[in-house]
Amino acid sequence: MPTLHGHPLSPYVRKVRIALAEKAIEAESNPVVHFALPEGFEKLHPLRKIPVWTTDAGEHIPDSSVIIAYLDKVQPSPRLIPEDSVLFARALFLEEFADSAFSMGIAQIFLEQFAAPLFMNRPTDQAVVDKALHKTLPPLFAHLDQTIGSRPFMVGDAFSIADIAIASPLNNLRHTGIPIDATAYPNLRRYADQIIARPSMAGIFTAEVAEYGGESPEAAAKKSA
Repeated sequence: MPTLHGHPLSPYVRKVRIALAEKAIEAESNPVVHFALPEGFEKLHPLRKIPVWTTDAGEHIPDSSVIIAYLDKVQPSPRLIPEDSVLFARALFLEEFADSAFSMGIAQIFLEQFAAPLFMNRPTDQAVVDKALHKTLPPLFAHLDQTIGSRPFMVGDAFSIADIAIASPLNNLRHTGIPIDATAYPNLRRYADQIIARPSMAGIFTAEVAEYGGESPEAAAKKSA
C-alpha cells in the first residue's frame, strides 16, 4: 500500500488527504512533523519537507501539488485539475495563492491559537493573532470573496484542486474557533461553510478533532450558523 508522509494537521498534507478521500484511494500514514523529521528523510524529499508520497513501487514523490497532479494521472476520476486551459490556469493560480500567502496567514493564527497551547505548552500570543486577523488576512479574504461570488466552487462548475487548496487552511482556521466575518465576507463565509461540510472534508475534520481536540464539528457548525 502507498504511504503518505506528513502530519495530518499540516495544510499541505491535508490537501493530499482530501484528494485521496475524493478519489477513494487508500494509503498508510506516516505522521512525521516538519520540525522533527527522521534522519535520512532527505532521501524522500531533498529539502526535508512534507508531504511525501511513496508509491507501491517505492517511488518517492514530494510536494502536495506534485502528488495531486500525479494522483490525477494515475486515477483520473474524479478529475481534480481542470482540463480546460483557462480553468486549468485559474485553478493552479488559486492553488499557489492558497499554498503561499493564504496558508501562511492562517498558520500564524493556528500556531498561536491552537498549536501553542496544545503542543508547545505556552499561551497564545494575541498580538500575533490580531495582526493576522486584521492586517494579513483581510485582503486575502476579500480576493477570495470576490472570486467565489455566488458560485459553489472556486473554478468552473466542479470541485477542483483550487477548492482543496483553499479549504485545507480554512480547516485549520476552523480548529481555532475563529469564524470568517459573514458581514465583511459573505460569499467566502458561505463557501467555507459549504465546502468544509463536503464529505471528504467533514470526515477529515471529525478525525482531527477526535485526535487533537478543539471544536467539535457540531460546535463549529453552530458558530457558523
